[in-house]
Amino acid sequence: MAERGSSCKYHPESPARWHCPDCNILYCTSCIQPNERNEAFCPVCELMLEKQEFGVYVQPFWQRMPATFLYPLQSKALIFLVIMSAASLLQLVPVGGVIAVILLPFILMKYAFQILQSTAVGHMAPPLSSTSMHGSDFALPLKSYFILIFIGVFVGLASQLGLLTLIIALLMMALLYPAMVMVLGVTRKFFQAFNPFKLIEMIRMIGSAYLGLTGMILLLYGSAAVLTNMIASSLPNSFVINMTVFTFITSYYTLVMFHLMGYILYQFHENLGIQVETHHQATNKKDNKPIGQSPLSKVRILLQEGHLEIAKPFIAKHLKNEVSAEQMQLHDLYIKILHQQQESVALKDVGKMYIFNLMEHGHAKKALQTFRLCHEVDATFRLDDAKHTDMLIQTAYKASDYELVLLLANNFAKKHPDYVQLFEIYLRVAGVLHEHFKRAKMMLARIVRSQAA
Repeated sequence: MAERGSSCKYHPESPARWHCPDCNILYCTSCIQPNERNEAFCPVCELMLEKQEFGVYVQPFWQRMPATFLYPLQSKALIFLVIMSAASLLQLVPVGGVIAVILLPFILMKYAFQILQSTAVGHMAPPLSSTSMHGSDFALPLKSYFILIFIGVFVGLASQLGLLTLIIALLMMALLYPAMVMVLGVTRKFFQAFNPFKLIEMIRMIGSAYLGLTGMILLLYGSAAVLTNMIASSLPNSFVINMTVFTFITSYYTLVMFHLMGYILYQFHENLGIQVETHHQATNKKDNKPIGQSPLSKVRILLQEGHLEIAKPFIAKHLKNEVSAEQMQLHDLYIKILHQQQESVALKDVGKMYIFNLMEHGHAKKALQTFRLCHEVDATFRLDDAKHTDMLIQTAYKASDYELVLLLANNFAKKHPDYVQLFEIYLRVAGVLHEHFKRAKMMLARIVRSQAA
């Protein structure tokens, strides 16, 4: 079996899910989908594939910091930030002020943990904030505030023992706080967040990246404070403005931090034993279409491997009289192959039907491109019916392909003398001839002038 964690040959950004021992090719879930018995077969040699131990390649967190800072500005999170900022003004109301001071921090932390847990399993878009207000929904925020209280008490006691002890305590808590939050977010158990073995294990599994995470969180805390002071000093001294800005900035940085911690869990999910959702799983949730090997993906693999002799009859076998996205791509590939091999007979049969379907479904430009390919191989290639020939003439005229207009219109009246719109075709031909005459006249005038000079 190929090395675990290897990438797909055809999609290097995706992890390998299947391996062909005969061809020694690695495939991802975009290339191969198993049948109902969870069996998959190599598109090249058609032998049964071996299942790879599944790993998910995750971009290191330091390479996606711009995306991390943009995360709270996505619609769902941004709406939450705006609502939080507006709700902070409840403090202007006597009773509402008490509710806002107590409830809003819990709502913020509740959503922050939602983000951490969602990101940890691979979702890079913010979740919709839960509107549930049950006591259990505030368990995690409450536990997280108890952690902060514990840190405050611990640092306060350390300060009584001298400056050196205080510095050591501050460094220790700064180092352990992200691990405490992540353990709490994963296990949802308060005492696990204080379990030294659990914390050390979390830090060890993440490795040196944990120090980078800790440094980033300290920078984020500092940035939030500095930015708040800078904006507050440059704005009018208004409680409404200051409170709105303060709430928005602190909430924004909180979401950034929790998304970052969730992403660290996602990045090291294999080490931490966290089950993530893959793209393939998400796709299967959205629809219940029958699974199985896609003809188009198999054809692409065969062509990339240079097996044109296998790909060509395979495409012919899977062509259907329909205009779906996959069928259009299969037809395009097949016609290009026939065009390259100058197979006029096969190209004539497939080309006429494909152009007919394209015209019927409004793909006139693609139909015109297909006609050109067919005509390059067989100069006598024409459509049989008047309606679609007329549609091609109109498309060629709009595209200023006047030579093709004249070609399609040639002998049209003999083949279709009773066609209702025959006069309109004559008008287009006359217009083309007039345009050609004008160009010829202008060219002749230039030649005469150049000779006279």
